[in-house]
Amino acid sequence: MLDDLALFVAVAKAGSFSNAALELGLPLSTVSRRIGDLERKFGAKLLERTTRKLRLTAFGRLVLDRSEAPIEALAEAVRLRMPAGGAIRATAPPLAARGRLGDDLLAFLGEHPGISLDLTTTNSPLDFIRDNIDIAFRVGPLDDSSLVAVRLWDIPYVICAGGALADDLREKGEAVSLSTLNMLPTIYTGQPWRFAGMAPIRPSNVVHRIDDLEVAAAGVRVGLGLAYLPRDLALGAGVEVPLEGLLPLDKALFAVFLERRLLPAHLRSLIEWLKGRAQLA
Repeated sequence: MLDDLALFVAVAKAGSFSNAALELGLPLSTVSRRIGDLERKFGAKLLERTTRKLRLTAFGRLVLDRSEAPIEALAEAVRLRMPAGGAIRATAPPLAARGRLGDDLLAFLGEHPGISLDLTTTNSPLDFIRDNIDIAFRVGPLDDSSLVAVRLWDIPYVICAGGALADDLREKGEAVSLSTLNMLPTIYTGQPWRFAGMAPIRPSNVVHRIDDLEVAAAGVRVGLGLAYLPRDLALGAGVEVPLEGLLPLDKALFAVFLERRLLPAHLRSLIEWLKGRAQLA
């Protein structure tokens, strides 16, 4: 009965049978059957189900209020003794995966042979439920306050130029103002430009739109336009543009997941390990 109570708590928190089934890796039919068995043991309905909605009955709310905290405390105690192992389904931007993050993930897997990684690299934000994602690595600031986000490390950004465009700016020898910046040809990566003390802006003279940062850097290298890029990538493609009264803000890499409580041991191990690596760097 304790297992079924834990399942009921998961369903109530997930908001639907299908979401809970995805999160727990169980067949939907199993979740539905076990909740039905629990209701028969209680002799009362816990959940009112329709094709589109799920809500707690008054009795279900009472059971949830009395059982949620003990179930979570028990799960935490089990985690303390349970070795980390299992599969982690993750997504990350391609550039991050090819850099420091990828190196750290490989080092983690080397130290935890019982854990396997299923990593999808994309600049598009995948859906945790639809795409069956355990953890996402995203460059922020982040907008979705419903997610749990752990800040890992900062990423310095600069405005950069290369090729003939860099030569022209170097000959003028002047810091570039915002008005001048808006007149220069730009390669836009889809990320708003962020400067200290200002709202995010989108450059005015966009001549190319390229969401892959490495391809954008290649465009900078041959003088196709300015770009707003991570410093390490930018300086490999050209030079940092001196700015007048503008200070580009750093971004940050976050580990993002749905729920802090009841995290599987192997996922919690990864998050804590990455946080530890970030503090040592």
